[in-house]
Amino acid sequence: MGAGVGAGLSVGVLAARYGRRVLMIGALVNAAGFTVYGLLGVRYGSEFTTWQMALPLVITGAGFGMVVAPTLDLLLGQVSVREAGSASGLLNTGQQLGIALGVALVGVVFFTALDRDSDLGVAAVTPEIRTELALEGVPVQVQDQIVAGFAACVHDRSAEDDPTVTPASCQSNPVDNTTVSRVLAQAGTEANAVNFAETFRYTLFYGAGMLLLVCLGFFALPKDAKLEERVLDGEP
Repeated sequence: MGAGVGAGLSVGVLAARYGRRVLMIGALVNAAGFTVYGLLGVRYGSEFTTWQMALPLVITGAGFGMVVAPTLDLLLGQVSVREAGSASGLLNTGQQLGIALGVALVGVVFFTALDRDSDLGVAAVTPEIRTELALEGVPVQVQDQIVAGFAACVHDRSAEDDPTVTPASCQSNPVDNTTVSRVLAQAGTEANAVNFAETFRYTLFYGAGMLLLVCLGFFALPKDAKLEERVLDGEP
């Protein structure tokens, strides 16, 4: 919905009047949507509901529509009719290349951050683990071993390429106790939720930073850049 509204307004009303400034504003709105989404993801974690996602998604979509829809016309509007075919082909090639590299790069950023920041989830749930273990009468020395093993398990799971594989560090337990196993399973779920939310926020902030660079890149367009149709009308 946001993308449709943003695209309609930018092409039908704003781009013809404000030119390149529409693209800049759209990039900033898109970046703002990413930022809000990342902050809410960390705030609500695994309890992040569909309705809570709606606002940042609408903002993101509106900014995306404001950028994508008029970009082709504004860029192609700067070339002559005889060069329009070559320019269009080059622009489409660049778009396809950018999409392919962008998806790959986001994946690399996300999974690298997930592996690197796995200790955040462990730190968040360790006090609860120690409290539960103390209630079960587990000695402090054994608690240390359990927490260390739990941290290794979370880290190895975050670094594992295949989510169906159970790392060796997750298959050992110093205490053969059903309650302790349940506590560790619940803590693992909470730790993974914290790690995912933090990594999600980091990745979205990375995307927001890239959009700021895109916004600066639009300064390369002439100040009086107009939609393609206006330029072509003046061609002989």
